[in-house]
Amino acid sequence: MLRSKYISRVAVYFLLLAVGLTLFFELWRLILLAMASEVAAQVPLSVLAQSFLEGGRFDFAIASYITLPLFILGVLPWLEISRRLWVRRVHFVLLGIIAAIVFFIHLVDIPFFGFFNARLNGTALLWTDTPGFMLSMVWDTYPVIRYLLLYALVVAVFLYLMRRLARTLFDKVKPAPIWVNLCWLPIVVVVLLVGARGRLEEKSPLRWGVAYFSSYDFANQLALNPTFTFLHDAVYNASDQNRVRELMDEITVADDEITANRLLGLAPNSPAAEPERIVKPVRFEQQNENPPNVITVIMESFGSTRIGALDNRWPQDLSPCFDSLSERGLLFTNFYSNGMHTYTGLFCTLYGYPHLLGKMLLKQVIGRSYFYGLPQVLRDRGYETSFFTTHDPHFDNMQGFLRAN
Repeated sequence: MLRSKYISRVAVYFLLLAVGLTLFFELWRLILLAMASEVAAQVPLSVLAQSFLEGGRFDFAIASYITLPLFILGVLPWLEISRRLWVRRVHFVLLGIIAAIVFFIHLVDIPFFGFFNARLNGTALLWTDTPGFMLSMVWDTYPVIRYLLLYALVVAVFLYLMRRLARTLFDKVKPAPIWVNLCWLPIVVVVLLVGARGRLEEKSPLRWGVAYFSSYDFANQLALNPTFTFLHDAVYNASDQNRVRELMDEITVADDEITANRLLGLAPNSPAAEPERIVKPVRFEQQNENPPNVITVIMESFGSTRIGALDNRWPQDLSPCFDSLSERGLLFTNFYSNGMHTYTGLFCTLYGYPHLLGKMLLKQVIGRSYFYGLPQVLRDRGYETSFFTTHDPHFDNMQGFLRAN
């Protein structure tokens, strides 16, 4: 069939390139499945198989985004990849760089999923301001060498197969007439555009919610493509984060009456619009001449699955002291967190504010502003407050924020 003068080998190569990328993304999904075999054991095989089918849509979408610009560059008459060897070499350099990047995202996704139970997303960017600490933590926690060897093997095999495909289609074969390639141009473009969009429905392209097809969270997560989820956070949500920053910037200067009224939707001269009531916290009077000491212990990674009084899944008794305290006090067993990081945990625990997208108050200069929370409540009742940490107090700018507040 390829010998027909009406078949464009250039079009065939790039369509097979998109398919090849899709298959290698599926391979990374299979590797993740193997790494998470204990969790996957709870999911029926038929549902896991559907994860691969649903995931193929996300994989082909990313493959189409990658292939489309390479195809445009390789099919133009003055840059046709089947006629010019230097164009082919440039193509493989670009393909190697792109494959190295997207396959590295899939590699990082494996330990990320093991820790956060979610595919790679914008959370991974939150430690970019401390790369040394982040890299040392990764090196100490994971078998980095074995991961990199696996990554190098997958990249090498993919590039080898693509080079073999190009040689089979282009070497020692008379190139098709230019008009044939140009006739196939709109066909391939349409296929890749539809693949990149992921859906034929008019109102909505492919969204991450499409992957949520079952009642098994792992199967739904498995169907996602980490490049898709990561770029969605890093690129498409940027405008949403900027909008949140704009709103928060308005809120932090709400001590003037006009701004406060506008934010609360009140008329300029409304009797209820009293800035003093908006920004001034309620002060508590001393009610005990000999108040008890108050100690708040904030522990990271204190998961319920290792706590005997909660959901201990280990044969060892890992938390005897906590268990004894829970018997003598109040234990909340259905408690939700405002975030998953140090800066969200500290800020929300001590001050009761929710964590908003794109606003890391501990790490930003706005953290030096006055916030009313538990430390101020205690000081108003005659307490002296101190904070102790077992590690670097400047991590996540804890020291600067806590000293200011």
